[in-house]
Amino acid sequence: IECYEKALQIYSRPGHHDSPRIIVTHYNLGLVYLELKDIQHADEHRRLAKGILINSSHKKDPMLVTMINTFTAKLQSASGDYTNAFKNFETILKTKEKENIRFNEIFFVLF
Repeated sequence: IECYEKALQIYSRPGHHDSPRIIVTHYNLGLVYLELKDIQHADEHRRLAKGILINSSHKKDPMLVTMINTFTAKLQSASGDYTNAFKNFETILKTKEKENIRFNEIFFVLF
């Protein structure tokens, strides 16, 4: 936890406020708290990561969006909200499937 908090201090310097590194660090710190069964702190870091992502130039980055959405579903599952967790995981899988289809179409056109 201390290392991630130190990383957040470093990445929070001027000019880096919407860096993917900050988003990923909040995500990783949230996962640590989730593993420790500290749902409140895990959700706090999920909200921070999501807020930074939504307000950044990276808001359409499929990897970052999927990462936040997956974390949301994991938190829902850990909180016993299995219905919404399942719906979110299902949406994530459908989105990834569409992305893979587009990737394959582009790949075959290029090669």
